[in-house]
Amino acid sequence: MNDRFDAGIGSSIGLYYNAHVLGIQREQLGKPLVLSTQTFELHFSKKTADDNTLTALREAVARLKARQAFRKVVDKYLGTFDWNVAPREARTIVQP
Repeated sequence: MNDRFDAGIGSSIGLYYNAHVLGIQREQLGKPLVLSTQTFELHFSKKTADDNTLTALREAVARLKARQAFRKVVDKYLGTFDWNVAPREARTIVQP
């Protein structure tokens, strides 16, 4: 890299992790220009998405969020690197 990094595009976690692997300190990175944000969505077939399944999934995700399980997975790979990604609330609209 010759001590030069002009720009990168990708998910925040991916970019921060790779910067960490390359030995780039967070202080060396400028303020990000957010091009877009996305959330993960799970789609069910109308034939198989029953109320019990959807309720169980919502409750499981709520438990995972409450114990910060998603953050722990990312922290496992990023260690102490300050990736500072503020989670957005996912849409909860489900139409069986």
